[in-house]
Amino acid sequence: MENSTTPKLLDYRGLEEYFGLKKSTISKLVMTGDFTNIVKIGRKNFFRIEDVETWIDSHTIEIA
Repeated sequence: MENSTTPKLLDYRGLEEYFGLKKSTISKLVMTGDFTNIVKIGRKNFFRIEDVETWIDSHTIEIA
């Protein structure tokens, strides 16, 4: 999914655009500890694309 123009870190807005995840959903998952790690830079929260993709893969259910 990643290419040379894709950033390595995304904020909440970036996650909404890149993965289609809503900020409210991400916030709930972060608060309950059910989401990937956060990268804090100053007062902002960022997420590594690689970590989010791994989290998505681990929550994927294969249907035979």
